[in-house]
Amino acid sequence: MKIIRTVILGLGVSFSALQLQAQAHDICMDPKTKKYGVCYADTIRVPQIYDFGQYINSFEFILVKDGKYGVCDRYGNWIIELIYDHMWEFTEMPNELLVKQGEKYGIINLKGKIIVPFYELQAGEINTFHIDDHLSFAKKENDFQVTHDGKMAVYNMQGKLIFDFIYPFVQDILVKPEDPKKQSHYIFLVGSNGKYSFVDAHNKPIFKDVVVDNLYSVYHAWGSHTKGIERNGEISFINIETGTILSHTEMDDMLQPFNMIQNIDDKMGAIGANGKFRIECKYDNIVEVPEVDFALVEVNGKKGLTNFDGEILIEPIYDNVLEICFDGMDPTMYAYEVDNGKYMAIFAYDPSAKKMVAKTSFMYTDISCFEVTKDGLKAYLTDSTGKKGLLLPNGKIEMNK
Repeated sequence: MKIIRTVILGLGVSFSALQLQAQAHDICMDPKTKKYGVCYADTIRVPQIYDFGQYINSFEFILVKDGKYGVCDRYGNWIIELIYDHMWEFTEMPNELLVKQGEKYGIINLKGKIIVPFYELQAGEINTFHIDDHLSFAKKENDFQVTHDGKMAVYNMQGKLIFDFIYPFVQDILVKPEDPKKQSHYIFLVGSNGKYSFVDAHNKPIFKDVVVDNLYSVYHAWGSHTKGIERNGEISFINIETGTILSHTEMDDMLQPFNMIQNIDDKMGAIGANGKFRIECKYDNIVEVPEVDFALVEVNGKKGLTNFDGEILIEPIYDNVLEICFDGMDPTMYAYEVDNGKYMAIFAYDPSAKKMVAKTSFMYTDISCFEVTKDGLKAYLTDSTGKKGLLLPNGKIEMNK
């Protein structure tokens, strides 16, 4: 992520401080109008009339006006006209851009040439995802899954079609052999009607007897060739280089008591050491809180909290649920940042409800970690007006007068 540090000059224009030292072309913003342009030292080379500007390199710049994105050079010549509805710079693919027109996406180079034709994206954008509004992550070995007329295909990031539009679903898996003398190759999980199998790049079946209901990536330390496959409601492990199904003993040696998994639809859940589900795959993201066997979960951008068996402790309805501090003396009481990250509250575990409940209202902008005193745990509070106070061990709050 490129951070522009600015200083304000007498001309009423802000510039990159690094730019002034190196005398390089860079994005600059008028502090009065909040409009962007391209400058060289104290000279405006491209007028500051644009709604947004992003540095690509010292020769090319993304500019946005009236919701349309394009790329100009340092002299204001348009390399790519303002025609795209969105444009993302890749972090690790410096000569390519992910662009959107209508509901379709494609990849172009910095000369405007189309590298990957425009298609609808497969939900989840496997291996190619947006970091923020104006930046995407992609490596050369990443794929680009697209849909057209109900069929899915896969392109690589250089624009080569590596699997054609044959099936409603296709996901490529890059296999890197254990033997370094052997070349890496793709296999493909393909399917329809809820059944999936493996084929090679020419659509010839491999692992012929392996038909699965789902495929899982499992987030713990074992060989990169291991995937979880679901058949008849049970999960087994398969070595995707050889097609070997692992035994229960081999699985036990790999698994931890809690193992995060991700399915074909990019939904996350967890399985236990026996390979059985502990948390159903229904969350967009899961983050372990291992000190207390809790998991932060996310659904449609809203966050909540479960235990390791999937029981909901805090409903996923908040814009943020962030543990401020962990207290080993009382692992049932926590301070959380909630409600747009603006206010905080303290939650305590209610054994009868089997949930975390708010012990304080969402009115605090700061809550300290709990302090152990002879009377019990205390926490220091600051409310939205700046007034400070104390949460006492009996649950009462005393605010300073």
